[in-house]
Amino acid sequence: MKLLLLTTRLFHTPGSGGELCTARLISQLLGLGHHLHVMGRGEAPAAKPGLRYTSLGPLVPALAEMPAHRRLGSLLAALWRRRAWTVHRVQSGGASRRVHRLLSGGALADVDLLVVDHLQAWAWLQGLTLPPCLLLMHNLEAAAYRPVDARAGAGRALHAWVLARESHRLSALESEALRCASAVACLSEEDAGTLRRHIAAAAAAPKAVSVLPGYAENGWAESGIARPATPGRGLRIGLIGTWSWAPNRRALEWVLHKVRPHLPAGCELVLAGAGLAGLPDWPGVRRLGRVADVQTFYAEVDVVALAALDGSGVQEKTIEALVSARPVVATSLALRGLHPLPGGVTMADEPRQFALACATAKCSPVPAAVMAWNLQRQQRYREVLAQLLDAALLAGPQPLQGQLSNARLSAAATPASP
Repeated sequence: MKLLLLTTRLFHTPGSGGELCTARLISQLLGLGHHLHVMGRGEAPAAKPGLRYTSLGPLVPALAEMPAHRRLGSLLAALWRRRAWTVHRVQSGGASRRVHRLLSGGALADVDLLVVDHLQAWAWLQGLTLPPCLLLMHNLEAAAYRPVDARAGAGRALHAWVLARESHRLSALESEALRCASAVACLSEEDAGTLRRHIAAAAAAPKAVSVLPGYAENGWAESGIARPATPGRGLRIGLIGTWSWAPNRRALEWVLHKVRPHLPAGCELVLAGAGLAGLPDWPGVRRLGRVADVQTFYAEVDVVALAALDGSGVQEKTIEALVSARPVVATSLALRGLHPLPGGVTMADEPRQFALACATAKCSPVPAAVMAWNLQRQQRYREVLAQLLDAALLAGPQPLQGQLSNARLSAAATPASP
């Protein structure tokens, strides 16, 4: 088939969990023998047999990388245009107009199926007549803001209002996307159950909602086998992630404030990944920033710590850690969507227990078991993806309601007083 994949970011090498998920999707669509045209923001990679790219404009920098005045200007523009802030940032700079020109100008003429990767990418499609669509929800975007609202506190009323507004706006977009998509993919059974309830609440026709099980493209990390873990004094505990993303930042603060005090003297927390700017210096904490080779990072630590306190979907760094040849200590939420698990994993949700598990980690994963676990998930991913594509084609184009009405948008954008 000829497929058009609309995503928020183009990249040469995946550098975040979302990009890893997108790269996996592209790889599997090509592996199924489809011809793929990928559109998104960023520099277009070189075309390959069966794969070509179209850039919709430059990448939008992460909020943490923007000066304060630019962040404020972006927020005010989103308020003015009555958009969710994350949607406005993707649509800014004429990207939305270019999508409409391309798709209404013939780019959809010979497309059998449209694949929409990320909820925010759906906003580009409002008002267009579309072919059958498969929507991939990396996580539950609207819900990601709700836990924060309750913790914002009376002293941060404006911040709480902005977050509540974002949640309501994204909820309206989510309802529209779920109503109009022909089939829906997500990354965990928990998300699948929630999405089925949302589809029913949106008065949409029943449709396929299935889980694409994540796996590691590179399989077992041979580079991690050379040095065994050395638990106890001098233990190096590795944490990696995009720390500018709010759920990751909250998890990091939990480790620093709640877990670190319970670690034995001499233990070192080794932090890798973007978004560490502005983090205060802590004793026993070493910051590496963004690393060029994640496998080298895993080879240099004794245990990998994965703390997740909220959020949805599946954490890609958890999948990578499970095949890193290192013992893993994780909260239950960090392991969502990955059961049954291979060996080498200890689960702990209480700070003292988490610290103790890190300090006494002795269980190393068995290569054969991890390889079998990873291969099984890879095979299952391809099977489920093929079934979803067939289901989307069978369902056909869904009734499209175009732009959300001003009344509905206004109601969605007016949260209760914080």
